Amino acid sequence: MLTSQSLKDIRAEARLIIERQLDDALMLAALRDAFTAQGGDWGALKALIKAEIQDEKDESGDRKKLRKVTDRAVATGEYADLLGLNMNEENSARRAA
Repeated sequence: MLTSQSLKDIRAEARLIIERQLDDALMLAALRDAFTAQGGDWGALKALIKAEIQDEKDESGDRKKLRKVTDRAVATGEYADLLGLNMNEENSARRAA
């Protein structure tokens, strides 16, 4: 049964975690802004970092999360090529200019 004391205890523990989450969100937003300002794809980088961490915590050692992210990226590039949407040439021309 939920009591006033147990509610207060849970709130106290959760509050510390939530406060850290909010602080971390601000730091991540700053990193995201700096990365995207340089032309980076934050979503792709974040997915790689997250997969890397998850695979490090997975004791099987099969790196399936990272493989899934990289396979998806390869597939996306292949689909873009098949659809004539590959922007590599356009991006290279912009960088050269």
